[in-house]
Amino acid sequence: MAGVRFRWLWLALVLLIARPGPASAQPPINLGAEWQHERLVSWAEFEVAATPEQAFSVLTDYARQAEFLPGVLSSTVSSRDGARVQIEQELEASVLMFRQRMHIRMEVVETPPRQLTLKLLAGSFRSWDGSYELLPMAEGARTRIAYQATFEPDFDLPRMMGPYVVKRSLEKNLRAFIAEVERRTAVAHRAVAATDRL
Repeated sequence: MAGVRFRWLWLALVLLIARPGPASAQPPINLGAEWQHERLVSWAEFEVAATPEQAFSVLTDYARQAEFLPGVLSSTVSSRDGARVQIEQELEASVLMFRQRMHIRMEVVETPPRQLTLKLLAGSFRSWDGSYELLPMAEGARTRIAYQATFEPDFDLPRMMGPYVVKRSLEKNLRAFIAEVERRTAVAHRAVAATDRL
């Protein structure tokens, strides 16, 4: 009985903390996560103020991801064979009282500037695969990005907390990605403007 009471108190605490705060100026991200049997499925759709080429160059800047993505502790390129790239990363998910470090070795297949597909080769998951799709928008230099991933963790992820942990970690990293894309795009625009004034 005490165990059941504790679980309900824990859920109430999570829901209280997870309530959305006041609206902010941050760009909207439509995202979600849910269990499907023993695997977690996550997805997201969002826009960036950049061309697909500019966004794709940040997505594939594997060696520098630890500099701008909060969930990436280290990232290295192990090998490259044409469009196929193998990367190794040390990751960390930290949400509320949950903290988990992870290691992954992954193969990425690049189809510039429209698609990335990702598949786990080894690491802290029994399986992991995902993709990014980049679509130019009619408004001009804007891109809509759709992300999806399906994975089965090889560590203890409480079933009640799993989707929440994934959504918060995903949102944190996607917002950092958007900020980096738009920062680099602004730097490029300033450089072009400075050249035009010469």
